Amino acid sequence: MSFFLLGGCNKLPSDSEADKPVAQPEAASSGTTGQRSVMPGKRVLAAFSGSETDQWTAALLGSLGSELHFDPWSVSDADDFFDYYGPYDLMHGNQPIELKIVLSGMDSIAGLERQQAAAAHLLGIASGFEADLVWLDGDQLQYSAGRLLLEDDFQIAFSGLQYDSSLYYEAQDNAAGFYRRHSVSGTMGQIWRDNPDALFHCIITDDSQEGRRRLIDFADAEDLLGEGSTLHVLPVFSTWQELAEEIAKLPPEADDLIICAAGESGAADSITGTPPPADLLTFCELPVYVLGPGNLDMLGCTSLNVNPAAQVHEMLTVFEANLSREIPMSAVPTIVPEDMQVRISEAPGL
Repeated sequence: MSFFLLGGCNKLPSDSEADKPVAQPEAASSGTTGQRSVMPGKRVLAAFSGSETDQWTAALLGSLGSELHFDPWSVSDADDFFDYYGPYDLMHGNQPIELKIVLSGMDSIAGLERQQAAAAHLLGIASGFEADLVWLDGDQLQYSAGRLLLEDDFQIAFSGLQYDSSLYYEAQDNAAGFYRRHSVSGTMGQIWRDNPDALFHCIITDDSQEGRRRLIDFADAEDLLGEGSTLHVLPVFSTWQELAEEIAKLPPEADDLIICAAGESGAADSITGTPPPADLLTFCELPVYVLGPGNLDMLGCTSLNVNPAAQVHEMLTVFEANLSREIPMSAVPTIVPEDMQVRISEAPGL
């Protein structure tokens, strides 16, 4: 699990201070207008691995504010560990919700002791808030705090996972949610909207771990391609020249090309350290679909990006199921949201 131990964070105390008790932050007043709900609100603690400067986290909170009609940044507080926003008194359908937001910065915490101290502090926040449901976003929070919260009988709704949820949770646990992954069915849906008759799909990736995982996702879900369809897997490439050569050799019966990754983190230096040729996709006669964002996005392709708003929409359905209908998280399926952001570009010079 060493891949979770990332860069430093100036929010945390030193290792020598990690075991010292830290005072709980005082609850801030609600940022919503009007009086508090007559019905007591179900309490949701939403904790994010990122910080206010993280694009994914900012997009999630922006979408959440739009869906629930509030400004998630309007009431702020902080302590030596985290930044806090709220609590906010909100309504989702007929269910009043008291929402408290924690930006943990766990993605940038280095050192196992400091991660454990931060996770223990988050447990204290959840206990003091008496949360009915804890929403954790990002692999680092699942790894550091998910099991700790479950062992204290909290129900976990997760989002933003790139790794398999079985790394953190057992099937019978009260934990479920949504992967931060490109949807196979969503990708194919976009391809078929562009060409309803597409049957022969070529797929390729760079040599990064993430790219290979995306390719495996497509191979494992080949039955979603439909009767009579073919998924033609091309050799992994580690240079832009190799990708260009594979494009030049595409089978004549192919209908499209899916690029799982091109310069993803962990790929060969010959890709990550060198920008792609501007005309790399210019002479490809097939529609090209790139699972982005990436450095091919503006070179003449359809770039499909994971949509933070889709995660928020799905999370709010969990709020309704768990908080209003009292369905345990263990009964909620874990899925990859189909909705993705679509960006279409033309090849330079065309």
